[in-house]
Amino acid sequence: MEEKDIMDLWKAQDAKLEKSLAINFELLQEVKRQKATSALKKAKNVKIFAIVFGILWVAFVGFLIYHSLEFSKIFFVVSAGIHLVVTVIAIATYIKHLVLMDEANNSKTVVEAQQKLNEMQASFLWVVRLSFVQMPVFTTWFISFQWIETSPETFWGIHVPTVLFFTWLGIWLYRNINYKNAHKKWFKVLFNSPEWTSVIDAMGFLEEIEEYKKENIKS
Repeated sequence: MEEKDIMDLWKAQDAKLEKSLAINFELLQEVKRQKATSALKKAKNVKIFAIVFGILWVAFVGFLIYHSLEFSKIFFVVSAGIHLVVTVIAIATYIKHLVLMDEANNSKTVVEAQQKLNEMQASFLWVVRLSFVQMPVFTTWFISFQWIETSPETFWGIHVPTVLFFTWLGIWLYRNINYKNAHKKWFKVLFNSPEWTSVIDAMGFLEEIEEYKKENIKS
C-alpha cells in the first residue's frame, strides 16, 4: 500500500471518529440538558410556592400595618414595614428567577444557559443576605413604650442585648454569605434545600457537557 493510500485511509478513519464523537456529543448534550431541566423543576416549584405564599403574607402584614397606624404602635409599624419591603423585594427577585430558569432551559447554547443560572444563583445569594439583615425586626416588633417604662431592667438588661446580638448576626451573615464560603459546613447547612441544591445539580450537568466538548470535540 502506497503512502498516499495510507494517508487517505488515515484521514477517512479520522473523519469517521470525529463524526462518531460529534454524534455522541449531541446525544450527551440532549440527555444532560434534559436532566438539568428536570433538576430546575424542583427549584421552580419551590419558588412558585414562595411567591404565592409571599403575596398572601404581604397582604396580611400590610393589613396589620394599616390598622396599627398610631404612635403607640410605632415599633410594630416600623419593624413590620421593613419586613414588608424586604418581602416584596424577595418576591420580585423570585419572579426574576423564574424568568431566568425559563431562559436557561430555552437557551441555544450551554454557555448561555450557564450564564443564566449563574446570574440566578448570585441573585439568590443577594436576596438571602438581604433577608438576614432584617433579623433584628423580629425582636423589635413587640416593643412598647409601656414595657420600657414599667420594666426598664428587663428591657435594657435583656432585650436590648438580644436585639444587638441579632443585629450583629444579621450583618455577619450578610457579609459572609458568598461563593467563597460555599465549602464551609455552616453554608452547606444553610443552603441544603432543593431551591439551592437542584440548581447546583443542573449547573453540574451543563458543566459535564462543556468538559466533554473540550476533551473530545475539535473546534
